[in-house]
Amino acid sequence: MTTKAAIYSLDGSAVLLTDIKQSNGGRSFGLPGGHMDHGEEPDQTMIRELREELGVTVQDLARADFFMHPNGKVVLGYTARLSRDALLVSQEPEREEGIWVTRADLAAVALNDAYRSHVDQHWPSSD
Repeated sequence: MTTKAAIYSLDGSAVLLTDIKQSNGGRSFGLPGGHMDHGEEPDQTMIRELREELGVTVQDLARADFFMHPNGKVVLGYTARLSRDALLVSQEPEREEGIWVTRADLAAVALNDAYRSHVDQHWPSSD
């Protein structure tokens, strides 16, 4: 099993994606998260992955749903909120970094359909 999180800005105007740099110079985008280590609980996995990929800790991490990744893996999807001012520090900045994307700009981002659906389904309403 793997975990992924749709992390929204506090005002609900943007979602935090991982910008993954490909060895051929290309880019792909995903949701922060990853595979569970042996003996690890899903919540522990999500917390660890957020620290590794983005250098952040969120307080309102919540399990939202399950969905299937195109590669056949079951994903436990989470949601959370984070200030857009939060310092994002990847443990592998040469490989990936966090990037905020507005709802209007999300359509132009190459994001797999399962992730896009999770993000759209849980996007907070703007108050």
